[in-house]
Amino acid sequence: MAINKIGKHGANASIDTLANYLTGPPESFTNSNGSFEGKAGKELYLGRLPEEWKERYDNTAVVYTVFSYATPIAWLDNEGEWIVPAVKHSATTSQHQSKLKAALTYNGREYTETL
Repeated sequence: MAINKIGKHGANASIDTLANYLTGPPESFTNSNGSFEGKAGKELYLGRLPEEWKERYDNTAVVYTVFSYATPIAWLDNEGEWIVPAVKHSATTSQHQSKLKAALTYNGREYTETL
């Protein structure tokens, strides 16, 4: 399966492009340096995700995960619910979180931010 490229500028930088990748069965995507990516499945390495969120991730049937610098910032469970932890990170990861939330709400998707 091809990995879709997203960017900061140009045709592939828009929120609707990312929203399209996350609609239906989500498609893999990455930015130019690999710091922001989404892919099917669950990961073992959870980066800087706080312990309480690591436990939630581990105990969820995750079908798709969105990462910022190898830390999950959102995931989709097998029932179609998006979980977006309300966790403060670096400025760049905060931008990734904002872009992701905008993309999810662009197509009317709801997400949970609390444990």
